[in-house]
Amino acid sequence: MKVFIIVMVLMVIGSTSAFRIIHKTFTKLFECQKREQVPIEAWFAANLPDSDSTKLDPNHQCGVYCQNEAFGLTTNGILNPEAILRFLPELEKTYNVEEMVKHCRHAGASNNCEGALKLSICFENYRLPETSLQ
Repeated sequence: MKVFIIVMVLMVIGSTSAFRIIHKTFTKLFECQKREQVPIEAWFAANLPDSDSTKLDPNHQCGVYCQNEAFGLTTNGILNPEAILRFLPELEKTYNVEEMVKHCRHAGASNNCEGALKLSICFENYRLPETSLQ
């Protein structure tokens, strides 16, 4: 019974910690989107058109910028290579990630919504030939 109680306490502590991290991330995301006046329909990248990411409209630029900042992919517009490599391993199927991280790290350093567009444009320079946009 003691083991069961200890396991339950550990589960509650773990859940509380995870909740705090998630809450902090989404709070940062929503605060950024409100500050940048992003319309609610542009809040998530899942709402982006399937077309060329270098042609983002201003609202989606801000939405992507806020997501990058909130989820730690960028800090003040500067790419966090560790986060990119750890959280987005599927990028290796589409981009030369090593070169992309090396050359695009400061591309979005303007620390505003335009930084997301600058990063997207830089990323496209390192797209693998077999995945090129047509």
